Amino acid sequence: MHHGAVPPLISPMSSTRLSPIAFSVRTLLLAISLFLASPRPTLACPLSHSLYRDSSGQDFELTWQAPIRDRASSQATLQIRHGDDLLYHLDLTQASGYGTIFLRLLDPSRELQGDPLTLNFFDETLADANPLFFELAQPAPTYVFIPGLGSYDYYQRRGEGPLLGEVMWIFERCQTADSTQ
Repeated sequence: MHHGAVPPLISPMSSTRLSPIAFSVRTLLLAISLFLASPRPTLACPLSHSLYRDSSGQDFELTWQAPIRDRASSQATLQIRHGDDLLYHLDLTQASGYGTIFLRLLDPSRELQGDPLTLNFFDETLADANPLFFELAQPAPTYVFIPGLGSYDYYQRRGEGPLLGEVMWIFERCQTADSTQ
């Protein structure tokens, strides 16, 4: 072999000598096959299809619904259920500027009632995951917290089954479009 020539490469699969191009092609094919064989991350569940459970394990669930059509500030509605019972239907709005997310209770005629509550999102490390601009299509965060909901629930439903308490809502699963009503 003379000075400056590229030495032939030996294939790791055999003792056959390969040219640099053949070795590169085999390496690329091996990398592609490993990539295709490895598990792929699942796509993020959109908030509009997410279902959350209470962290206290009392079988409360929180689901997201479409906004109120005739109210421009409505960006979504939430439902909190216990079994088949609808406990709360809440309207979600977001302020301009800093963007605090507010919830207001809706009565059966869809009129707003009471003082607003705030809603906060957290990721799996409990870091703030509040969006700058709320959208139902955004990926569902791991945790949701609604400060003051436990106190509100206590004064509204005393003696009517288990109380919510100040629970953290934990993402449980992504629902199909058919099951989100």
